[in-house]
Amino acid sequence: MMPGVVAAWAMVALTAGLAAPGVAPRAAAGTAPRAAHDVHVCHTRLVQDARQVLLRVRCFRDDLDSALVLATGRRDRAVGRGAAADSALLRYVAERLTVRVNGRVVTPVLTGAGTDPDPSGEPAWWLLLTYDAGAPVNAVAVRQGLLLEVFATQQNLVQAMRARDEARAALYFTRGEDREVAVVFAK
Repeated sequence: MMPGVVAAWAMVALTAGLAAPGVAPRAAAGTAPRAAHDVHVCHTRLVQDARQVLLRVRCFRDDLDSALVLATGRRDRAVGRGAAADSALLRYVAERLTVRVNGRVVTPVLTGAGTDPDPSGEPAWWLLLTYDAGAPVNAVAVRQGLLLEVFATQQNLVQAMRARDEARAALYFTRGEDREVAVVFAK
């Protein structure tokens, strides 16, 4: 990894947080579990580096499980249950969270994943995604549509930073307001 990328990942990895109580009850086979918590938030940190866009996405684990069950029709595709589940998760993410760099949609590479509890103890799942531009990054647009098809009250927050000057931007996506948005950094 290039030095700038390491610094950018350090910022992404060290800063994340969301909180909500609840545990998802069991659902019938082939249906998505119903989340007990009434807050559905996915928090994304985006770093625009010289030739890459890096994302750290953090969602409640039960919410992601619900999305994967709906997307695949199989309960064994829940988050963290082996290679087939990981593949299903990456397909789901690639379909719902799009990153366009210099006018071209870029395919994500999963470079890390894991769980951590939020302050209430609810399990959260985080993903580290790399979008390699193959050229200097001049423009970025994002559509953060994860979980919007599952929960009517889903909120997706994206905090973006350009690594070279630490300029920042914030984006907000909800059901019905989930079109692709250009990232415009404040000076």
